Amino acid sequence: MSSTHPLDAWQPAKMGREDFRGLLQTSLSDYHTFATPDAPHGYTHVRVLTLCWEADMTDGLNLEPLINKITNVFGRHYNYPNRHFNIPRGNDNDIDMDVSDDGGDNSPAHAVTEALADALSVLDKNALLIVYYVGLAQSDPKTFRLYPSTPPTKRGQASVDWSRATNRTTKTAECDVLLLMDSCYSSLGAGLGCNEEVVAATGHAGQARWDGPSSFTSNLAEELAHVASRRLIVTATQLFALVAARAFSKDANANLLLQTMPLHRQRYNTDRMPIHLAPFHSDNALNEVWRAAPRPLVEFDPVRVVMSAHLGDEPIGLTFQRLDDWATSQLPGSYRRIQFEDVHDANPGVVVVLFKVPLATWANMSDHPAVRFVCFDVNPAGISQYVLQQHQNRPKVSLEALAQNLYPGRLREPREYKDAGGQGR
Repeated sequence: MSSTHPLDAWQPAKMGREDFRGLLQTSLSDYHTFATPDAPHGYTHVRVLTLCWEADMTDGLNLEPLINKITNVFGRHYNYPNRHFNIPRGNDNDIDMDVSDDGGDNSPAHAVTEALADALSVLDKNALLIVYYVGLAQSDPKTFRLYPSTPPTKRGQASVDWSRATNRTTKTAECDVLLLMDSCYSSLGAGLGCNEEVVAATGHAGQARWDGPSSFTSNLAEELAHVASRRLIVTATQLFALVAARAFSKDANANLLLQTMPLHRQRYNTDRMPIHLAPFHSDNALNEVWRAAPRPLVEFDPVRVVMSAHLGDEPIGLTFQRLDDWATSQLPGSYRRIQFEDVHDANPGVVVVLFKVPLATWANMSDHPAVRFVCFDVNPAGISQYVLQQHQNRPKVSLEALAQNLYPGRLREPREYKDAGGQGR
């Protein structure tokens, strides 16, 4: 069987309307209900730990410029203290963690575990640790490993079992942990900790490019600087969406701004505040006011995601108008953030709903067998959150007029429902 001929095509998984509502509500939840100008975030402390192999800092892959990009953006714009740790090759005893638990006190794995534990030792449950790694990584059937660009020795390739190192540290931490991985990423061997989120360059080994303007780190640093210059507080999910949108955009020379589509892994259905980035003001910036980034809207998001949902036990002839009324009444905050595209009866007892959401909303959506990804939809009339934020306090300028002025061509007309009274979002 294949994606063209899925195994369950004759009897797909389905969900009830309440399950559908719960899934959408989770994906719509964000930081806006928490952020206020007087209390921009709930963190008492934020620390940044950057990691790369010592062999690749100034030699090998020469990653020092990328480390400096991340250090500078968090230090200059957010006033976060930073510590850098070079992973040593040690005595290369950490070649097979399944045979040797630690590989000795001089092993790379022990050094990384100690660096993570040391960073966490000064943080409580109201704090955030940001861990940034740049370099090579690879997953195997059992785990996920970091390794240097230097050739193997007679004993094999030095490596760090990242799954095991984080199992002992960040996955059991009381504080929030944001992992920024400029490498491929895999959670094989260990899932996310209850307070962890990951934004990584890609999920495919060998496809991440770590240097140049199209690298993950360069794009990440630029987006962080952009939102900070506009004093916008973003969640980790919003940060992912901003960076990911660059994979669908080209520069003046028709080169992609970002070479690979990044990935995002997060916790779902928790009552904790989403991981978010807000500054600790320096003494000369006490009067700065930062606000939550604007909510992404379907018609203006640069990249939308088309999804399908299989609903069971729905009346035949479910219409756009009924879906629209239901979403408005049952999903607070959904207005203009979900766009229903099509509704039709499918297999006996199943109604298929085709809908479109902004990239950040999709990133917030938990997995469900009855909801499927269809495609990305690049929006030629897309407006970045920066532009929306600049104009959000100007009531005389409508978003539609703003889009027409900034982008040539007509916007997509609101859908007119065949049943009476419907208006699209």
